Formats: sequence, structure tokens, C-alpha cells
Amino acid sequence: MLRVFDWILRGFGLICLFVVVVVLGFFLWPRSPGPVLPEVFGWGGLDRNQEYKILWELKDPRAPNGDYTEIRCIALERFEPSSPERWVLGPEVNEIYVKAREIASAWPGTSPRPECIDNVNSSTVRMFVWRIELEGRHIGAMQVMLFDDVTKRLLSFAYQV
Repeated sequence: MLRVFDWILRGFGLICLFVVVVVLGFFLWPRSPGPVLPEVFGWGGLDRNQEYKILWELKDPRAPNGDYTEIRCIALERFEPSSPERWVLGPEVNEIYVKAREIASAWPGTSPRPECIDNVNSSTVRMFVWRIELEGRHIGAMQVMLFDDVTKRLLSFAYQV
């Protein structure tokens, strides 16, 4: 009787060990990013069925207080937003939007990084503002995208501090 009980406990232990290994493997196994960046394409109303290439990206892990930074430079095949009126062609005169363009192009702490868009406030660069949150005269959080009509590059920038 004790032998049967011993074999049952060993079998149960092996099953538990297998479950733990599978669960840990699921959470710890590196996963490749999906083929489409839904938040970027979704925010800007961009066609998801096009060729694109992520030239570089910076993703800081979210801090316990919610602070984060996500920057991507993406080369697009074409630029045909579903709501083109939401993409404002520069140069920008609103000082908050000028500052947002500057922050997006030269985020502190990310140097050196490859250039994505040379002159973010030029007449060939469009800006899409998803949100900009002000703390007094300081931009505390923002999600914006810049697109250069000449180079067909998209700079997606989101942060909260």
C-alpha cells in the first residue's frame, strides 16, 4: 500500500514540475515583436497593409510610477492616413507644438542615436498629436508622431515623466 502511495506522489510531483516549467517558459521565453505596430498605425490612421521597416527603437521599461519612454523610427512604403486633416504640416508656430517637436527629435538621455528626421519643424514634416499633457509650462507627457514627406520616415514618440 505504501508503495502505491509513493508512486502516486512521485507522479503528482512530476506533473507539478512539468506545469511549473511550462508556465515559466511561457513568461520567460523571448518573443519576437509582431509584424505590425498596432498602436502606431492605429493612432495615426495609417494603412497596416504596407511594407515598413523599423530603423531603430528605444523602449524603456515602465517605472512603478507609470513613467515610460517609447521611440521608434520607421521607414514607410506610403503615407495615406485615414484622417489626413489630423496630420498638421509644418513649420509649426504654436510654441507648445514646437517644443513637442523638439523633444521628440532630441529626447535627453538617448544620445547618441541615429537621426530619423533631420529638421522636425520644416515644411515637409507632418505632426500628429495623440496627446500632450502640460504641467504648468512643462510638457509632462506626450504621444506624437512626425512624418517626413521627403524621406518617408515616421518618428513615433511617447513618454511620461
